[in-house]
Amino acid sequence: MRDRPGMLIIATRCLNDLAIIGKALASIEFVPVRVEQMFMRDCLQMVGFSKDFDKIEPGQIMPEYTLVIRRDRDGQYKSAVVERIKP
Repeated sequence: MRDRPGMLIIATRCLNDLAIIGKALASIEFVPVRVEQMFMRDCLQMVGFSKDFDKIEPGQIMPEYTLVIRRDRDGQYKSAVVERIKP
C-alpha cells in the first residue's frame, strides 16, 4: 500500500459526525501520516495511504482525492468511495 499515497480532502462541515467519518476512513483502509486543518479553505487535508488510491511511481506528484460518503434514507452510513480531483 506504500505505493498508493494521496491527499484526502474533507470539508470541515462533515466533521460534525465523527462516527460516520471514522467508518468511511476504515472502509477505504486509509492510513494517515499527516493531518492539517486548512482554515482558509474550510477543509481538513489528510496525507496518507489507501488501497483505493491510484498507484504512483516514486517522484510523481501525489494526487488529491475527496471522500464521498453515501447514506441510506434514514441518514445512516451506507458506503464510502474516493474520487480523484482533477488537476
